[in-house]
Amino acid sequence: MFNCGPTVETKMIVTLCCGLTNQGSWACLDEFNRIRLDVLSVIAEMMTEIKDKRLTHTNENKFDDTFQGMKVMYKQSMGVYITMNPG
Repeated sequence: MFNCGPTVETKMIVTLCCGLTNQGSWACLDEFNRIRLDVLSVIAEMMTEIKDKRLTHTNENKFDDTFQGMKVMYKQSMGVYITMNPG
């Protein structure tokens, strides 16, 4: 569980995503709507990048690649879930 807010920075999410992909862990980004829009757009691009790389390596349980310029081992079990609390 990762509690999001206006203080969340892009670097924090890059570090979180690298750890998730290396470990094949799951995370829940709670109150995702509280993140600033400039950071939110970068996060959306990162999630798309991860999804696309996972889809191109569907026959492998894990694979080496780069993410945001850092070497990572992608594990297919990795997952990110988002909650939003409008209002």
